[in-house]
Order: sequence, then C-alpha cells, then structure tokens
Amino acid sequence: SAGGPPIVIAGSGNCGEMQTCNLSCAPGGPIKQCTTMCTGMSDCTASCTGAKCTLGCSADATCEQNCQGNATCQSTCGTNSDCKQTCTGADCTQTCNGSATCESTCMTGECQGQCSGTANCNSHCPAGGCTYSCGGQSTCNRDCAGGGCEMTCLEGANCTFTCPGGNCTFHCNGNGTCNTNCGNHNNCKGGGGGGF
Repeated sequence: SAGGPPIVIAGSGNCGEMQTCNLSCAPGGPIKQCTTMCTGMSDCTASCTGAKCTLGCSADATCEQNCQGNATCQSTCGTNSDCKQTCTGADCTQTCNGSATCESTCMTGECQGQCSGTANCNSHCPAGGCTYSCGGQSTCNRDCAGGGCEMTCLEGANCTFTCPGGNCTFHCNGNGTCNTNCGNHNNCKGGGGGGF
C-alpha cells in the first residue's frame, strides 16, 4: 500500500495502482447503488449499508467488503487478488476465480459463494443456510456452524465441507476431493469421502 492518507470515496469509484481507498455506500440522495473496481496493487476497504454494492477486485489488489443494514453485496475477485467479505443482516455473494484468495463470513443474512479457477476459498456461515459451490481446480474450505447449508463440489475442485450445525446437503459431483463432516449430527444429506 502507498503512504499517505487513504483516498475516501463515497458512492461509485475506482481504486488502482498502489492507492489505499476507503469506500462507502449508503442510500442517501441519488445514491442507491455503488459500483467499485479495485485494481493494480490497491488496498480497498468497502462499507455497504442498506444499498446495492458491487465490488470488483483484480490484479494484485486487496479488498475487504463489509455489508450490513439489509444491503445487497456482490464481490467478484480474480487474478491474484485477496478478498474478504463480512455480512451482517445483508444479502451477499462472493465470486472468486483466477488465482484469487477469498474469505467470507456470514454472521446473519443470506449468503452464497462461488469458487473456480485455481482460487482458494474459505467461508464461515454462523448464520446458517448459506449456499456454496466450488469448481475448476479451486480449493475450498467451507464451514456451516449455523447448519442448513448447501455445498457443492464440482469438476476438479478440492473441497472440505464441515457442518457443525447439522442439516446440511453435500453434493460431491467432481473428480477432485470432497471431504464432508456433519459434526455430531446424522441429519446431513449426500456427501463423499471422509464424512460418513
């Protein structure tokens, strides 16, 4: 990250090169939705409250998206980017491809995550009811403490799905590895190597 104070962007905007940017989006006046791109070696922190927010993270950018207050958030991470998404009372989607490294935490709300390419994806779903899919040659570690998640492993992905909350549905349809664990419950459906 570059020296100097971060660039503050309210609404839509772009962050590039080696800039450090603080992005915020909240419904006020004409702003109902924000679209932000972070590229280069930029470092972006994005906050989305009660609005529709789309964050694109590519090249070697580092992006952190925090969503709350019934926001609808979409985070797309590619190339060698490093992405984090945290959702509290929001509707969130995180899509990772290329060689991106992604982490998502769904405290409350509706969350889903897609991982492909050679991306590395870690997801935590204390809220329960998350939907996760992993494909390509990606590596996924998804845990569903809240239970009731739907997790799919496709193509050559290497997946580890744990469901301490129980009542998850596992789809192991690929030719990679798919390790499933239902915690101390016996009410999960589907599965594959190592879980049952």
